[in-house]
Amino acid sequence: MVGRITTTMLALAIAPCFAQSNLLQITSPPSGTIVYPNQVVTISVNADPSLSYVGVDGQYPLGSSPTTNGQAQLTIPANTTIGAYNVSALGTASNGSLVTSPPISLQVDTQYSASSIETHRYRFDC
Repeated sequence: MVGRITTTMLALAIAPCFAQSNLLQITSPPSGTIVYPNQVVTISVNADPSLSYVGVDGQYPLGSSPTTNGQAQLTIPANTTIGAYNVSALGTASNGSLVTSPPISLQVDTQYSASSIETHRYRFDC
């Protein structure tokens, strides 16, 4: 099954023109959730029972993961650039076609806050 998930997710990455379907829905976390590098994010998916090989696929570099009992886990890579990344659920319909959920957005941010700002004045004499 894992080989099929990888093939399915690779196909989605190569040809992202598959129709979104109401057969799949990411139920948590909500779109716009802030996540951090090295964090493991649990993605909950509601999938129609007619679908097989259900997983989640994140925009590079988030990767992909199969679902188990309606959940998948993505680890945010340590070197992920701060910004928004889309994540969709995907699965195989009974006719073999790929279906995807509407995407959610995960906002990768830094765990560190600015504690001080230092400015310098320079004087240049010409």
